[in-house]
Amino acid sequence: KATVSVLYWGGGEMRRTPLPTDRLEAHHVPPKIYLRLLLGGKAIEAVREELGESGKTMDRLRKKLKVGWCGVREGGNEVGGSNKDAFVNGGPRPRVLAFQDAHERVTEVPVYSNPPRVENAEVSTRSPYVGVPVTCKVTSYSPAEMRYQWISEGKTLSTSAWYTPRDDMVGKRIILRTSAFDGIHESDPLEVPVDNTVQHLPLPLLEKVKEWKGKAEESIIRLATYNLLAEQYAAGSEAGRAAYSHVPIDVLSMQYRSQAILKEILSMEPDLLSLQEVGSTHFNRLEMTLSRCGYSGWYTKKLKEGTEGCAIFYKTSRFEVASRESVPLGGDISKIPFTPEIREEVLKDGNLVETFTWVVSVMQCLELVEKRTGRVVLLGNTHLFYHPTGAFVRALQMTAIFNYAKMRGAEDRFILSGDLNTVCHPYEVKPVVCDDGEVKVVLNENEVRKFVKKDGKVWVPEVGEITSVGYNPSSGVLSLNGEEVYLKDRHAVNSLAGIFPNVFPATLPPTAAYRLLQGHTILPSDRDNHFPFPLSLPFTLSNPNSDLPFTCHTPTFTEVLDYILYPDSAFALEGVMPRQDYDRIRKEIQGFPAEAYPSDHMTLYVDLSMK
Repeated sequence: KATVSVLYWGGGEMRRTPLPTDRLEAHHVPPKIYLRLLLGGKAIEAVREELGESGKTMDRLRKKLKVGWCGVREGGNEVGGSNKDAFVNGGPRPRVLAFQDAHERVTEVPVYSNPPRVENAEVSTRSPYVGVPVTCKVTSYSPAEMRYQWISEGKTLSTSAWYTPRDDMVGKRIILRTSAFDGIHESDPLEVPVDNTVQHLPLPLLEKVKEWKGKAEESIIRLATYNLLAEQYAAGSEAGRAAYSHVPIDVLSMQYRSQAILKEILSMEPDLLSLQEVGSTHFNRLEMTLSRCGYSGWYTKKLKEGTEGCAIFYKTSRFEVASRESVPLGGDISKIPFTPEIREEVLKDGNLVETFTWVVSVMQCLELVEKRTGRVVLLGNTHLFYHPTGAFVRALQMTAIFNYAKMRGAEDRFILSGDLNTVCHPYEVKPVVCDDGEVKVVLNENEVRKFVKKDGKVWVPEVGEITSVGYNPSSGVLSLNGEEVYLKDRHAVNSLAGIFPNVFPATLPPTAAYRLLQGHTILPSDRDNHFPFPLSLPFTLSNPNSDLPFTCHTPTFTEVLDYILYPDSAFALEGVMPRQDYDRIRKEIQGFPAEAYPSDHMTLYVDLSMK
């Protein structure tokens, strides 16, 4: 039932003509509406984005128009073949669009090109920084060439679609001026000022880059993984601002962090880049810049309409995509790539099945062909289940990941990257001595409980006197008079180890998922009912960053959570990122993010070559 109008340029003005029932008066149509006339064909295809026209509506439109023949004529001669668009940019001379309707009447209409114009333009950031490209996204419905001009203080800085500020631009403002040109006419320019002045980014990690010779040969592949700390977990929510209250709000803002992240990525020039905790808006901003720098990206949200997810960027000069798949690691058990034996065991446990229904993890799997050699790499990127009591869930997810790679026959070409939420170091418990007095401890999500100790006895107001207490180091679950709570972080462990000195072990082991990565089999006898059946992996991968003290640093938690793992049967390690002064970081920085570290995680880089 929609009415179609046709726009065309004539007599020095834009004219609008309704679409008759038996013929078409002119070829140009409103923005976002596209009509293709198949020369010599029997139908008109119509795609009407603005109205979301369905296939059935298009069929009705074809019947309504009753076009039996159409052609483009110029000077009495027909122009174009059967697969060409009947409407073309006519330039300075009119072309004639001829239609023959069902009554054999021929209508000839002179058609001029639409005037070039820029509808909208936006820049990639409000806060430009030295060394970080400022790019733009321009919308124009005219078939014209786009022209760009980056200006500061009346001087032209660049005429490309992006501009990278230099040191001499610090303190100055930038303006984008863009216009459309159709070969004869140029549209009025549209100016977009960048809000803030150019500033420096203090990134000490980049100083380390100068020490790293890596990538001297084109055979070396540089991989990186980075958890970006999604905006909704930081400055984008009240809970995030409270969790990172130690961070100045301007440093916590995505406006600052996104530019610092970009500068680090572009300075390191990875060939393959795996990202986690990426919001869709942030991905679009990253893609706007990285696509100008030779990268192509793929974004996958977490399950259940998640608000953030994972992204992979790869250099198009080095790789082409053979296939890609988003692999669920939560939700419906039947869709998770468990082995039949493990799936059968999981389905026996109703609580475990229920737990997986609200696990939203996914793994991106991108199969890439290296253009130089034709060799194939299967890159996995994931962010595993985060919950402190989810050790067994993460272990199960790990078995699913490795089983998926095995089913693909990719044991010797599978690289796993991402935030695995898997602690790799044994932790030495450091009890906070408490003779008599009060200690506040964070339990569960953010529940603060007060433990009162006097004369060798311990009271908790919500529970009463504690007469029985137990702790499961594999799950982080603490039992208080039979009530199970979990300890949010190691600070809580240290505090309660001082109150209950005989309950906590001297050392907490690495998590079960990491022990699996080391090639161990997790047996039911190793732990209590949180590990009800044996688990093992079908093959192992090498971890080139096993010496790192941490990749995540917050006021209450400092540990390795991020990994790049590869099969040493097919890849040789050529280099890892030079190590930083981690003791100084612990001493001087309460926790990330910080001005010099734009996420609560650090980036991992690895250089590999194919054997």
